[in-house]
Amino acid sequence: FKPLVYAMALEKLGASSVHKSVGSLGGIGYGAFQTLDDGRAPNPLINAGALTLLEKLKRHGHSEAEIADFCCTLGDAQISRPERWYDDVAVKATEADSLRNQGMC
Repeated sequence: FKPLVYAMALEKLGASSVHKSVGSLGGIGYGAFQTLDDGRAPNPLINAGALTLLEKLKRHGHSEAEIADFCCTLGDAQISRPERWYDDVAVKATEADSLRNQGMC
């Protein structure tokens, strides 16, 4: 899921925009919720980075359905996406994190 969100963000927003919000620090756990000294999420392939990019995609007008379609089908119309692709707890955590970090995206 995280690499797919990263791929969609790169495709839809461009590398320059994406890397204003996430860095490329390696060697940290996928569940790490820390920021770089400049306030960016350390890596797009850990939770903090993926959540940051999901929020950035939504702020740039990409709906949950569009994100789900991209992540579940990679643009292949022959593949159908599941009816429900997210967890309510994860959505609430993302919303709370977004409120705490307003303006980072």
